[in-house]
Amino acid sequence: MNLSFFGQFLVRTHVVSGDELTHALRLMDDRNASFLEVATARGFIGDDQADELSQTACFSPLTMADVAIRSGAVTSAQSREIIQALGETRLRLGEALVELGFLDEAALQASLQAFNTQGSAKARVYHGLPDGLRDNPLSALVVEFLPRIIERMTGLKVKVGVGEPIVGQEIFGNGGMIKIFGQEAVEIGLYGDDEFAVGLFRAVLGDEADSMEPIPELLGDSVGEVLNTIAGHALMAIEQQDKRCDMDTPQAGAQPDGGYYFGLATLLGRACLLLK
Repeated sequence: MNLSFFGQFLVRTHVVSGDELTHALRLMDDRNASFLEVATARGFIGDDQADELSQTACFSPLTMADVAIRSGAVTSAQSREIIQALGETRLRLGEALVELGFLDEAALQASLQAFNTQGSAKARVYHGLPDGLRDNPLSALVVEFLPRIIERMTGLKVKVGVGEPIVGQEIFGNGGMIKIFGQEAVEIGLYGDDEFAVGLFRAVLGDEADSMEPIPELLGDSVGEVLNTIAGHALMAIEQQDKRCDMDTPQAGAQPDGGYYFGLATLLGRACLLLK
């Protein structure tokens, strides 16, 4: 996987191990508050309202802040206050690694400098799609929405890696593709290994998953459900630009013929996004 995020950079350059990175990311998840948690703590919303907003956000391409503002739960000024508080209190990866004793401050600063000079250019490719996708607004929407939707549906944090032409990369066995067509078009594929797919399966089905065997067909269906939601949000967003499009149903196991590969950085197994 060609991932240039700081954590992956640290592992690739043998500054920390994969297990140490995982421990640090979990500490960040435990320590860092969410937008709704801060809004509740400051008395802007109640617990019931926070639950309602969380459910609404699961089916919205908007950020949690935008969902809260549009629903009238918080004002723009309150949202800015929350976002500022999140930034001031957020535990960052380097800080977590130092706190856990996996890095000292000198090694952290040296790694940050090396990453900023060698790795950051690749990391920013996410914002500027590969040449073959730059004129495709649906691709940009999918890359933007995917991490947000997966986290809201499953609680799993995902980062999208650098897009590169599909040339022999490993395409994992659980997943499929879906097509959006019309005035704009894109083929979207989402694939994961068994660990990633089982995680989605349990998150999508909730308590029902405890009584079901995660057979390959069900794992593929779970990935397909997430894929369908991502495509649906991209479709809604492009139609707001007055462009008429439609989408097919997900095709389990199918893959685009060519296109671009995006590795997905996740704590749960391995996965990838394909776009054409």
